[in-house]
Amino acid sequence: MQRIEWRPFARERSKSIGTAVHRALAGALRGVPVEGDFFLMPGRAEASARLAAGLASLRAAWPADRYWDSFHLDVSRAAREMLGRVFGLPGARFGAVEAHLPEGATVPAGDAGRLRVQGRVDLVLSDRPGWDGARLDIVDFKTGGASTLSARRMASRGKSLQLGVYLQAALSAGAEGSVWMLKPEEPAKRLGMEELEQACLQLKIVGAHLLTGIYGARTPDRSEYTHGFEWPLACAPVAAAILESKFARTFGSPAVEEPGDADHD
Repeated sequence: MQRIEWRPFARERSKSIGTAVHRALAGALRGVPVEGDFFLMPGRAEASARLAAGLASLRAAWPADRYWDSFHLDVSRAAREMLGRVFGLPGARFGAVEAHLPEGATVPAGDAGRLRVQGRVDLVLSDRPGWDGARLDIVDFKTGGASTLSARRMASRGKSLQLGVYLQAALSAGAEGSVWMLKPEEPAKRLGMEELEQACLQLKIVGAHLLTGIYGARTPDRSEYTHGFEWPLACAPVAAAILESKFARTFGSPAVEEPGDADHD
């Protein structure tokens, strides 16, 4: 009997749901423009009404069948839950959705000094319409996978390191505050300035890569459950334990691993 592989389809559906949720939340939260990416935050009732209208508009744009009914239910549930979590965070007068990191933002990278970074964040909640001198909360929306937010996991394996990068970038622009990971059906998870140095230890290794031109692989062992496809036998990877040993000899070990760090996210 031929085995049918469903996982790639499931991953694509999860990505599509995430894109639709981000779009719906951006439309619901974007308020009256003030300066640059920043706007006056709408109240919860207004944002909820705008989210409902946006979700209805999305449904009208999709085919009228059972699959898209199910898809819309998943998008609606996730978007409503995460909107509620946004308004459960510390209150802020100003916000910015899909906000650009501040111009000239940098992150520390050990011996390589400070590196310029660019990018966008899902949501910024702030006490002023700008970065310099602001007290803010940076929010990252997650709709799938097993991602978590832990300074120790970020330090040992680089899990969700981009959230530490966001906070480092804000700090370099004169702001301070926290970064949050919001997921449906889970409590909000926070990383604060007090954990930032530990959380971003992997950036020192990035700096070492850049200075030396040496990049170390840390690929997990392959199994029939690891991938939706198989590599040619001639490309079979080196055992993970050997790669970890070589990596540690070359770059050192930045932190003690937390139990479960080796698990796949």
